[in-house]
Amino acid sequence: MKQITLLVCLAFLLSISISSVSNAQSEKEKKAPSSQLMVVHIDEVLPAKNAEYEKLSKQFVSEMTKHGIKDVTFHTSRSDENEYMWASPIKNMAELDKKWYAELMDKMGKEAFAKMFDDMDHCYNKHYSVIVEANYDLSMLPQNPATINENTYRKFTWYYFEPLDMDKAYAVAKDFKELYTSNGITDYNYILHEPLFSNDGNSFVVMGWAKSKEEYDAMQEKLDAKLGEKRQALFDKVNAITVKKVVKEAEYLPGLSYEPRQLVKAK
Repeated sequence: MKQITLLVCLAFLLSISISSVSNAQSEKEKKAPSSQLMVVHIDEVLPAKNAEYEKLSKQFVSEMTKHGIKDVTFHTSRSDENEYMWASPIKNMAELDKKWYAELMDKMGKEAFAKMFDDMDHCYNKHYSVIVEANYDLSMLPQNPATINENTYRKFTWYYFEPLDMDKAYAVAKDFKELYTSNGITDYNYILHEPLFSNDGNSFVVMGWAKSKEEYDAMQEKLDAKLGEKRQALFDKVNAITVKKVVKEAEYLPGLSYEPRQLVKAK
């Protein structure tokens, strides 16, 4: 990938931020963060190149593990439009200037490192990066966020709003969370993301997950049965201020994802 500085990075999304929440909640003396910045790099891979791209991506993960790279995390998903999304948490904007893979390049050797990414470049015609912020105050997180990646089905929904309607968008997002929490909903979870510096305008990206599409759809039916008109009234409020809506399904790919803590498992 040519934009190596921005490679590591969901979405829608998505995922992104999951390990950060888990680590924060596992340390009782620390307060869980209310948000998490992430960079998401998206490769629009040519369908005929999927096998080659995934082979090279697994090689990349293998090299990261082999050389014990400890300061980089990324979670990868593949959308139903054949977009491979690499999501990684960052502490602040200054980290965008960090040389993410300098250590890996030194340990692999410049030629081997460059060849691996050059070969990946031939697998797609378009790629780009976005910065998003996961807003946990407006999200429904499971008690143990580490369990999110045990579910490989992802559903991303983009809601686009006019700038003047953003206050209404935040208000209805709060209303949704209040509706679920006040009715004891604990088995339906999602993370609300806000894309930053986007050319597409103001939007929320809501990422939901489950073990399968069937399980996810069954959960939606269960929510409709329990919350009925109250839930629909909130969706009506969203629809009243939404100028565009985009829905994408995706599969989380643990084999193409990397966390430093997996180094322990590899020993």
